[in-house]
Amino acid sequence: MEKLLNQVIKSDAQAREKLKEAEAYRKAQMESLPQKKEQIIKEENQKAIDDAMRRSKSSSTTAAKKLEQTKARNSAAQENMEKLYSEKCDEWVETMLKKIIEA
Repeated sequence: MEKLLNQVIKSDAQAREKLKEAEAYRKAQMESLPQKKEQIIKEENQKAIDDAMRRSKSSSTTAAKKLEQTKARNSAAQENMEKLYSEKCDEWVETMLKKIIEA
């Protein structure tokens, strides 16, 4: 019986020691939570910034391509207008003069 009682006391002491270890671990984890939270927030903010920068660069590239396309279209339209003017200038001047004289 004494052996059984000693066994129970020994088991109780081991359980108390494990409980102390668990409490110490829990306390350490609870104390480190604010730092972990701050680290996670910093990491997520950096990911968001990186994503925004990547999207911004992509948007800038797309905008630059569209600007170049628009410049090319405008340049082509200007060339066509100048060509038409050089071909029709004399005809237009004569037509305007006739209308002015007739009026």
